Amino acid sequence: MREIKFRVLSQGGTWHYGELFRHVTQVSDAHHTMRHFWEYFAHWRMETLGQWTGLKDKNGQDIYEGDVVKIDILGTALKYNPIEALLHTIKWRNACWGWEPIHPRLICEEDREWAAFWRQEDAELWDANYFEVIGNIHETPVSR
Repeated sequence: MREIKFRVLSQGGTWHYGELFRHVTQVSDAHHTMRHFWEYFAHWRMETLGQWTGLKDKNGQDIYEGDVVKIDILGTALKYNPIEALLHTIKWRNACWGWEPIHPRLICEEDREWAAFWRQEDAELWDANYFEVIGNIHETPVSR
């Protein structure tokens, strides 16, 4: 079983990684727990909350929901102009992790939709060497 972990940006602009409810569930009193729960989450920018996909990119960096990744399946990134055609956002959809192109108009029509990491027709997981995390949707300016 894979490790379940999250990341979230604090109100102060620092990323925090790990278990989401570990600190909250350690309190036994129910009333105190709810108060502690809301105080705990008041420190975070909840719109930045993202779960780890369980995968790492070609550099060994964890891939999280909301990451912006460069996908280079054919090894042609240096020839691609514009490079934006290779940029995708990591998302959870249809009960699995996948990616969606940030600039769909720059790529061929069949690749413009969301795609899953697990390709059932090939019965394989995409190779981590295809992916490189270059930022996230919360800090990396990307326009559609």
